[in-house]
Amino acid sequence: MSRHLRFVPIFWAVLLGFTLLVPAVSSAKNLRNKQVVLIGYSFSLDSKIRKKLAPYEELFPDLPRGVKGKDRVYSRLKAISYEMLRMRLEKGLSLFILPVNVYGRRFDYDDYGFPDTGIEKAQRWGDAKMYLKVHISLIASPESSLFTSKPEDLDTDLEPDEYLRPQVKVELTFYKSKGIIPYANYSSEMQWQTPLVLEPTVLDGLVNTMDRTDLRTLREAIDLGMSAIVEKIEGGK
Repeated sequence: MSRHLRFVPIFWAVLLGFTLLVPAVSSAKNLRNKQVVLIGYSFSLDSKIRKKLAPYEELFPDLPRGVKGKDRVYSRLKAISYEMLRMRLEKGLSLFILPVNVYGRRFDYDDYGFPDTGIEKAQRWGDAKMYLKVHISLIASPESSLFTSKPEDLDTDLEPDEYLRPQVKVELTFYKSKGIIPYANYSSEMQWQTPLVLEPTVLDGLVNTMDRTDLRTLREAIDLGMSAIVEKIEGGK
């Protein structure tokens, strides 16, 4: 056997050994124990869901002082969705998320009091380790459409206009303290399965302090959507 042929298996053995020794590059970013500042938060409420909640509008709290927005239902759902996300991120990933108004007038804000600041401006005026943009959507179930029937496996005698079965979508974009290219992007979709009967109690936990766990409230559906994004981050997906 020539020296050249003997070299080939030795070469591949060395290459294989090097490959095994190199740590695998994971799609998951190291977000744990980081200080984070929210710089943008958009919230989308499906018009079909908003219409179904219209009869219960008076149950929602008044708009917070200083808020320019006019929709108390939208305001409450936007605020509590973010609060649930914040708590899930802090608990699940040990993030330290600073208050939304931590930089005061140095940041821009939307009509509902949440930051609406570009990453370059945030990095120029802020001193956080990481910055975060959030988008949350509450979407009506497919059968809410006039042209779609109820799923065959949906165990209910209710008509679609008598219940909620929302889908919760979450998108997160993380930036480091320097550089405008996102450090990490994550997204999740969660379809709530159990029909939530449209009655005042479906709003428990949103319009009062009743913390129910019987899978009959909109608050539980939103919270499960927030859990889904944290699980996706933890799974490195």
